[in-house]
Amino acid sequence: MAGPFEALETDADSAPFWEGLAAGRLVVSRCRACGRQLFPPIGTCSRCGSASVVSEEAAGDGTVYSWATVHMPLASDFAEQVPYTVVVVELDEGARVFGRLLGEDAAGLCAGASVRFEPAVIGGRPVPGFRLAGAP
Repeated sequence: MAGPFEALETDADSAPFWEGLAAGRLVVSRCRACGRQLFPPIGTCSRCGSASVVSEEAAGDGTVYSWATVHMPLASDFAEQVPYTVVVVELDEGARVFGRLLGEDAAGLCAGASVRFEPAVIGGRPVPGFRLAGAP
């Protein structure tokens, strides 16, 4: 049986992101023309259309923009993990990224809560994880 990430492919645009995660870093794209940070990693800026896009490491600090708690997994590999929460985080640098909320019950989660990037491995693949600031 294929795992939940079996269909994911690494291409030239996403390779720096996945390589960064494997090394414990959060890498996003930035447009050289307008300065906008981009996520997911793409080769052309969604704001100005420039193809002058570079990869850069984000500090990993940000705030919760939105979230969803999953109670029914879409892949059987996640069945033992429910419920789990996926957060959309607005990084201090500007990009909005998504990842797994780590070590927390989402009951006290709120928009604007401070979070910090922490690499995680789910389904055998590195993924962005976020932990509430000040949480152990």
